[in-house]
Amino acid sequence: MIYSAKEISLYIKKIMEKKSILTASSADYDASIMTAIVDIFDDENEVIFDYSGSEELDRLIRKSRSIDFSTHVDDINVTFSSGAVEDTVYKGRPAFKIKMPRSIHKVQRRNFYRVSTPLSERPACVMEHDGNTYQATIIDISIGGINAHIKNADFRAGDIIERCTISTPIGIEIEASLKIVYVRDRLDKNRETRYGCKFKDASTSVESKLQKYVSYLERKEIAKRREFRTL
Repeated sequence: MIYSAKEISLYIKKIMEKKSILTASSADYDASIMTAIVDIFDDENEVIFDYSGSEELDRLIRKSRSIDFSTHVDDINVTFSSGAVEDTVYKGRPAFKIKMPRSIHKVQRRNFYRVSTPLSERPACVMEHDGNTYQATIIDISIGGINAHIKNADFRAGDIIERCTISTPIGIEIEASLKIVYVRDRLDKNRETRYGCKFKDASTSVESKLQKYVSYLERKEIAKRREFRTL
């Protein structure tokens, strides 16, 4: 569906008014932050959103050529993208700003809201494909799939990973098959490749485990943001 500039502006304002948590993911680096829209300026042409509170992640977000955002509002999954962010100051605190997005995507279906995995406690992830074993670093995760860097892999979109085992730091172990949806090269010194993966034929039990882990990550990030705001 195509939305007018006015409709997009109204929906971005709704995300702000609902105080929805957004995942902002770098298109170029291993960096995803949880943030929120705090204001809209310049005749509704500039969107202001919070720093994450992590200097390293904020630095990588700042260096990125483009940022992908995702959130959910009223059980609707919402995604949009921007170009490079700019630094600004909002009510005496450092913040980022972007131009109002030119397009927005809304999907009214099961909520596949992505949350980033903390650098300090990323889950262990092992993938098995064609008799080979691969170690993966999960950048973000949802009930629908994961974004990950996979060591020494050369997968293509459409490839099926027969077995993926995710061992979370809270004792939940998730085992499922994956389908590679997209492949994107990183620009940093490690030159690793990011793979967008969709869970394939996940059972109700697997989805339940994923929901518990995603909810844990979201609660943890919200608590961190509240602590940061009180400093």
